[in-house]
Amino acid sequence: MSDGSAELQVALYTALTAADPAICEGRIYDDVPRDRTDPSLYPFVEIGDSQALADDVSCSNGKDEFVTLHVWSRDRSKKAVKDIAGQIFDELHAASLTVTGRASAHAFVTNTRVFNDPDGITRHGVVTVRILHHA
Repeated sequence: MSDGSAELQVALYTALTAADPAICEGRIYDDVPRDRTDPSLYPFVEIGDSQALADDVSCSNGKDEFVTLHVWSRDRSKKAVKDIAGQIFDELHAASLTVTGRASAHAFVTNTRVFNDPDGITRHGVVTVRILHHA
């Protein structure tokens, strides 16, 4: 039986691309295109690292999972990244997700950071989402 992590990633992707309007016009990636110099790539969201912790307290085969979403923009100000992070918050905070093979999945945005990337051109946002999901 799957632990639900891969299925959770599909659910997050579906939620972000189904938003109206679609976040970053649907440019949500797990595998970011290699040529990051192409200006048409920006802005975009990258589904980053995840960490799953077993819920050994309840009897529901639950997971407490944290997923990092990276927001990338080439706008000169941080406003675009903040706006996109806000859209992510609106879509995912206190949201119930449909995760194949899981009885329930509830998402909460736990924090957001926005900063200049070391390249001096790119603005970067990091959004951490906590998902509680049970079999």
